[in-house]
Amino acid sequence: MQQRIARTVHIIYKHLVSSLLQHEQPDKGLRERLCLLTVFALSVRYEAADLSLAVSSGLLDALVRMCCPYDPPALRHTPHPSPSDLLPHATHTLFQILTILTGYYAEDISTSVLGQVMNLLYLQVENLANHIIKANETSWTSFSIVNLQFLKRKRMWR
Repeated sequence: MQQRIARTVHIIYKHLVSSLLQHEQPDKGLRERLCLLTVFALSVRYEAADLSLAVSSGLLDALVRMCCPYDPPALRHTPHPSPSDLLPHATHTLFQILTILTGYYAEDISTSVLGQVMNLLYLQVENLANHIIKANETSWTSFSIVNLQFLKRKRMWR
């Protein structure tokens, strides 16, 4: 009976993931609300077999696409966040849950699943590093412009 329930739950997971992968809703707001509800529905207790299904169904790939680049401070400054504000946060949180559980169940899942999760984590770290580098370049450029303007004004006074 438990195996039958597990198979049924896995079928539901597959349908939920396939709905995340389909972006054919004509209304962007409706699509975002549907994606947000789907991510919350997928935020359940996972076992080792569930993690393998999450990887094979493409859930982790979809989550990475939906949450990158992730900017956590942006959500804190929004008094009434919309689904488009919440979706990157929710997908990032579910991605973190799945990757932490992958480490927890590392001995019970296949090396190919571990490898795929590690590759996605590496890509996420790489994207985050690129995001930080771009942010630093932008702030450094604006800092340099302000300093140049200050120096020009200082020379004019002499």
